[in-house]
Amino acid sequence: MKKVVDLTKPISKESWVFPGQPQPVIFPWTRIENHGYATFALFMVEHTATHVDAPAHFLPQGKTIDEIPPECFFGKATALDLSTFPPGSTINLESFFQKMPDIEKCLQDVEIVLFKTEAEKYYPGEDYFRKAVGIGEDLAAFFAQHKIKAVGTDAPSIDFEPYLTHRLLLEKNILIYESLTNLGAVAGKRFWFYAFPLKLQGLTGSPVRAVAIIED
Repeated sequence: MKKVVDLTKPISKESWVFPGQPQPVIFPWTRIENHGYATFALFMVEHTATHVDAPAHFLPQGKTIDEIPPECFFGKATALDLSTFPPGSTINLESFFQKMPDIEKCLQDVEIVLFKTEAEKYYPGEDYFRKAVGIGEDLAAFFAQHKIKAVGTDAPSIDFEPYLTHRLLLEKNILIYESLTNLGAVAGKRFWFYAFPLKLQGLTGSPVRAVAIIED
């Protein structure tokens, strides 16, 4: 038996965006009654809603999303529950180990680590970013040492300005998924994670349809 959990936020005109970025614009381009078929035109930043960051998002010479091979976008995963950490905080390695002393066991045979926070209950709105929980540099380095190829969070960002964790992970070609949803359904479990981007040439990220497949 397999259970499929959708981890993806929808994209709409009401989708939350980072301050200063444009809201998605979606409007009919052709109509069935006029043209015989329906299409819509979309305008949005490629990091809208549930998305993946490519190294080029922060690194001038980093790979763009179309340059990353497909096998990087799926793998054996686990989701860690970080909801007990204070809203708006950055989790360092010491505080993480105090609450998760068995983390080494949790990471055995895992390629992708997702972080469940309390960010979703603030979505949408300004608190979605302000009360998110970020991952510190030393904690990110710990995951990098375990040969993790991707991390993900239900927060809008894996960290806060000046985004040092972003840079550390992307320099090691570790992908970053942000604005995931429904991580409560997979927290503490092992599963297969799939989240493929569009092959957008030269861009720094892409929306994804992220799913977890739990094999009972």
